[in-house]
Amino acid sequence: MPPQDLDATGDPNAQPPGMGENELHESESARIVDDPLSDELWNTWCKQAHDNTSIFRELFHCIPDDNGMSPPI
Repeated sequence: MPPQDLDATGDPNAQPPGMGENELHESESARIVDDPLSDELWNTWCKQAHDNTSIFRELFHCIPDDNGMSPPI
């Protein structure tokens, strides 16, 4: 394969926020990650991980599983 041109000066997706065609739009959902150590972000992260784990266990019934429950028979 020939080498690829990696010059992205004309690509709007490769420009910093506020420059080019793409603009940075602040929203309430983006505000939560302003402080990565905040309690709000930590609680959101933990709830999402818990929900994802519960759904995964329900769908796939993986063994072994360290949740302390026996798998359905």
